[in-house]
Amino acid sequence: MAYFGSDEHGKWNRNIAQLQFGKHVENISSKYESAPKKLRAEGAEWYSKAHDEAVRIGRGDAAKGAGILAALSPLTHWSKNIEKADELVKTGKTTHITGMASVVKAQRINEGEDPTKVLGGNKVTSFYHNIQDPSNPHHVTIDRHAYDIAMGRPFVGIGGGKREDRGKGSMAEELGLKSKGRYDHFKDAYTVASHNLGLKVPNQLQSATWVAHRGNTQ
Repeated sequence: MAYFGSDEHGKWNRNIAQLQFGKHVENISSKYESAPKKLRAEGAEWYSKAHDEAVRIGRGDAAKGAGILAALSPLTHWSKNIEKADELVKTGKTTHITGMASVVKAQRINEGEDPTKVLGGNKVTSFYHNIQDPSNPHHVTIDRHAYDIAMGRPFVGIGGGKREDRGKGSMAEELGLKSKGRYDHFKDAYTVASHNLGLKVPNQLQSATWVAHRGNTQ
C-alpha cells in the first residue's frame, strides 16, 4: 500500500507532499465553512469541555485526567472513553479494546507518573495536550476523521476494501501517521487553515470539522 506523500520506494517525501498542501488547507477550510453554525460552535468548544472532564477525572489535576483519557482513547468513542477513565480512577482497573497496554499506561498516570513520559504516538500525545491545555496552539490531533477531511475523501482500508475497514488495528499504521513528517504535514495544514479562518488555535478547527464530519458519517 502506498501512503500519502511516499516516493517510489515507499519513503516519506516532504517535497511530494507539499504539492498537495494547498489543497489540504482548502479541503479543511471548506469543511468548516460548509458546516452549520451550531456544529461549528459545538466543535470549537469541544476541547474546553473535555478539559473540564479531565479536571473532574483527575480530581483537580487536569494533566492527570487528560493523560488517563488520552491513554484510553484509541479506537474508543468519547462517552466510553470517559466511562473507562472513571472506572479506572475509582477501581484502579478497567478493560480496553486494544488490550492491556493502554490500561497499564492509564494506571501509571493515575499513580502519579508524568503523562508526557508515559504516552506515545503522535495522535495520542497530541490528544493529551489538546485536552490538558486547549489554549496551546502547538498541538493538533490528527485521527482518521481529520485525515479524511484534509484529503477530501474517506480513506479506503488496506486491500482496497470497505470504508468500514479504516481504523481497524493500528489506525496510525494504516494511514502512515506514525511518520512524524506525514503527521506534521496534516498538523500544519490545520494550523494554516485555522489562521486563515481567524480561529484562536488550530485545535478549534480540528474539533469543529471533526464534529461536522462525524455528523455526516455516523
